[in-house]
Amino acid sequence: MFSTTRMIGQENYFDPEIAQDYPPANDHSLSIVNFVKNAFSIRLFASGQGVDDLCRHFVLSDNMMGIHIEEFPVGTYERAHWHGPGTSLLFMEGSGHTLMWPRELGKTPFADGKEDKITRINWKWGSLIVPPLGWYHQHFNTGDVGARWVKLGTPPGNRIYHTTTGLWTSTSGGLIRFSEEDPKVREMFIEDLAKHGGHMEMPPMGELIAVEAEAEKHYDRSKVPSTQWPPMRLPTYTAE
Repeated sequence: MFSTTRMIGQENYFDPEIAQDYPPANDHSLSIVNFVKNAFSIRLFASGQGVDDLCRHFVLSDNMMGIHIEEFPVGTYERAHWHGPGTSLLFMEGSGHTLMWPRELGKTPFADGKEDKITRINWKWGSLIVPPLGWYHQHFNTGDVGARWVKLGTPPGNRIYHTTTGLWTSTSGGLIRFSEEDPKVREMFIEDLAKHGGHMEMPPMGELIAVEAEAEKHYDRSKVPSTQWPPMRLPTYTAE
């Protein structure tokens, strides 16, 4: 079956310059476009997921699948989170590792003596990670360049085509806030950076917790899907 509105031979259908772009406001930036010319160099905008984290969401070729490109800097890591099934992360640049564990282990598996049940995946350019349904996963950049990936299957649906699923039950995006983070996570990251000749580039935990709390206090939940968490606008971020 073919759509009567998609890919029906229009001469300029795959022109990357024909796009509707929306800057980040209460949510992520968004581009409605049929073709992305270069995923490696396309400009990204403040994401709010971590320290100087950048992203850009897409509705691509009128598709129902959620898609976005994300990048986070050297010497930083993102907050752990979980989501629904089928999300695929294809790493395009950078190197580092991801920790994953079943949600049933809780938010502090190290402190709770469950370290043996945590899975560590080392990744680099070309790596593909598909987190299992409902598993926490947390990304760490120990390389020498920003870590960039394309994420396919942001659940559920996208900003135009909203779908529902009983597999998503979280009202906070399945997020582990900095204020809830297992202390061992930061300790291990500092050790890993040292092994690679790197240094921690994140603010002190107290500052991160304060910024996180301020972001949530002013967050207008009515304007975004319930599966999104409050964006952090860290004072260290400078737009291009």
